[in-house]
Amino acid sequence: MARKNYGEDDILRLIREVEVHCNSGLDVMNACNTTGISDKNYYGWRKQYERFGNRMIGEFLRAEGWHINRKNVERSWREKGLALPAHHKNASNDTPKTDQ
Repeated sequence: MARKNYGEDDILRLIREVEVHCNSGLDVMNACNTTGISDKNYYGWRKQYERFGNRMIGEFLRAEGWHINRKNVERSWREKGLALPAHHKNASNDTPKTDQ
């Protein structure tokens, strides 16, 4: 079988298709088979692209022609039941200052 080289857009589309199939009641293995990828690829891609936050998702949507901002991205994620990425505090602000 020939190796397929997927672009970033293709990978994101395939991840989304598998998630849609899983939400409709299929298990991951059958959803991956329906989409035409292996479950190993799916888990690897999901791990690689799980760090997409509101900014990156917003950039992709704006590049596709959507008029969307950060709050709209967050709202649509919540409506679809997707997990929002955690907000991280700046590490330099967490350290207590000592007077010397």
